[in-house]
Amino acid sequence: HFQFVLKNKQKAMHALLDGLARAGAVRITGEQAAPTATSMVVVVTYWLSFEYVKDPRHALEPERAGAALLRGAFHVLSLLMPYLEPQSREHLFRLAGNYQS
Repeated sequence: HFQFVLKNKQKAMHALLDGLARAGAVRITGEQAAPTATSMVVVVTYWLSFEYVKDPRHALEPERAGAALLRGAFHVLSLLMPYLEPQSREHLFRLAGNYQS
């Protein structure tokens, strides 16, 4: 079932990038979108494993799990930065600031 979940995540990320491109928020080609979508899926899927490996005794404790999730969200969003239009990039920097705490 995990392969099914990954396939659906991949479709969702492609749809997100397509929607952002149609809205004029990003300039990304199909050739750029495919690896970006895959990178976003990898980060979304495995971020907590990465956090756990970095600090196995504390990373996923209730008092730290929220911050770990925020860091993961920031890294997923940062994958969009090179493709964003200037106004969208500024907006994302403001939003991403909330995820760096």
